[in-house]
Amino acid sequence: MATTPTPTDIKPGFGPWRWIRSHWLDILLPPMILLLAAGITRHVMWVRDGRGVADVQRHYSAAVEAQKKGDFTLSAKELGLASKAAPNDPNVHLRIAALYHSLNLPVQAALEQEKALLLRPPKEEDYMKLLASYCKMGRFDDADRVLKKEVVPRWRTSSEVAYYQGIVHFYRDKGSQALQTADECFVRSLALDPDNTSARYQHAECLSRMGRPAEAENEYRQVLKAFPNDDGTYQGLASVLRKQGKTTEAERMMARFQELNASRRRIQYIRTKLSLNPSDTAPMRELGDLYMRVREPDQAVSAYTGYLKSEPTDVYSLRNLAKAYHFLKRDNEKRATLKLADALDTRRGQGR
Repeated sequence: MATTPTPTDIKPGFGPWRWIRSHWLDILLPPMILLLAAGITRHVMWVRDGRGVADVQRHYSAAVEAQKKGDFTLSAKELGLASKAAPNDPNVHLRIAALYHSLNLPVQAALEQEKALLLRPPKEEDYMKLLASYCKMGRFDDADRVLKKEVVPRWRTSSEVAYYQGIVHFYRDKGSQALQTADECFVRSLALDPDNTSARYQHAECLSRMGRPAEAENEYRQVLKAFPNDDGTYQGLASVLRKQGKTTEAERMMARFQELNASRRRIQYIRTKLSLNPSDTAPMRELGDLYMRVREPDQAVSAYTGYLKSEPTDVYSLRNLAKAYHFLKRDNEKRATLKLADALDTRRGQGR
């Protein structure tokens, strides 16, 4: 599997990009920014070589104050001025990126992240995250620029680098030649790392578009071995099966796609509902069920445990939580949860 989950969510489905949608802050900004973002309401005085950077501090503080008052336009304007005045210090740009993120300005946040990376010792993982954020936002020219200038010269033999080169050609460029070039990148990525499932999925997409459905079918099936509940892959598989006249199986694959897709839409709806009313934990039981249906037991554990805080004697949720622990191989927690569920069942039986 690719070290950075990556097929772009311009195409529906594919598990890794759903992960990005639910954890996009982790992808967009490195952990250091997350720590800084927690304290953005404090006025920070940055010092470089013993000198206070007064202009940066003034504009940054003004941006924070404007954000507190709900004037996001002024906040963004002040933050832009802070960015222009910023010294060659990666920590300053990371702080600015964190505040851009809190203003829901991911493009500006990514650009500040890039400035910070240029001032730090280069790490492949950090640049892959930057490429992921640019591609997710459809900023393929920016991704291509970073690839050519900063990434390819350093990590020519990286499967991930070849993968992102393919993504740029696949989604930005037009025509059959661009599609062929993109596929060559995905094939090269797989040659460097056969377990890069993201590249395999995109290779399947290319084969399908190039009129090679039998080969695409094989690649989609390989992806499903790694991600057996990815709705987008079922959709792609259904399409190439239909092209080959395998209508019965195509209908089954499309039905599975629709089932998973509906579950994920419902998950998103419940998550939004919970974000608007965090004190109402009742929907978390259904959320746990939905995560189990799409086989994301780690998320199911979070949902069930959240629900059980308010309904600790709900045996149904306890038993499903035990199932989630089973899938995660957390045997001690599984046994303890089942023991509690059994004890509650016994007590209820005695009370009848």
